[in-house]
Amino acid sequence: MIEKNSSTFEVIRQHIEADLNTSQWNVQRIRDVLDKNKSPEYRTAVEHAFRSVLFRLMEQQVEVTHGTNLDDMETSTFVTDQFLANVRHLIGCAIEAVHSEFAAAAMPIYLFNDLFAYTTIDVGERIFIVLEENASIWRSTTFFQSVKNVLLRMCNDLLKRLSKMQKTVFSGRILTFLAQLFPLNEKSGLNQIGHFNTDNVTKLTKTKQAVSPVEEVEKEKKMEVDEDGEIHDLHQKNSAEFYSNFWMLQDYFSKPFQLWERTSWNTFVH
Repeated sequence: MIEKNSSTFEVIRQHIEADLNTSQWNVQRIRDVLDKNKSPEYRTAVEHAFRSVLFRLMEQQVEVTHGTNLDDMETSTFVTDQFLANVRHLIGCAIEAVHSEFAAAAMPIYLFNDLFAYTTIDVGERIFIVLEENASIWRSTTFFQSVKNVLLRMCNDLLKRLSKMQKTVFSGRILTFLAQLFPLNEKSGLNQIGHFNTDNVTKLTKTKQAVSPVEEVEKEKKMEVDEDGEIHDLHQKNSAEFYSNFWMLQDYFSKPFQLWERTSWNTFVH
């Protein structure tokens, strides 16, 4: 219901919010409303409408899963398929609003930012798929320059909230998303100052593990006899050699300047 005697700002906001609530988003109708109610702050009105609908969706999600307290969203771990579908539809409308020049390019990302800020990691992990689905849109010329800093800050905030031991898959998805989004020469991903973490050192230790009878049989199949008649375990030899060589690379990556020395370079490439 559009209130009478409302300001042009409120009229625009109420019209758009009503369309979004009833899933009747129509670009031409919105354009007619904007033309009829000329307001210098029409983009702000559009953003207010989208955020109001988003918070209403979050309230409905909480009511379905935890009751009527919006604060419970901070402890919720369950996402209904309907909520995910509604979020996907709302983001789609927001993208269309940007293309129609009804809103600023960063507006859809701010909606994601609100979602991640008011939800748990488990809920955010489900919502993140909507962000991933539209990666090509965020890379487009219409969006990229306006959203890249917001996206980077939002993803970094998510990474800080993640458990390094339990949420490795989600962490990898976020890093992969950022790698796909930003070009290789992006300043935020370059070590321009040349600072390296030389304190992170991995010490290699030789440990002998107990072998079960079944593993012993498999082990015998992987034995070879050299020219001197000495028996070698190929699997153990190759695994240990690969393990040592792999972790030796860490020293070169943490102190890359040593590769300017011929001896270090020869060791590295061989």
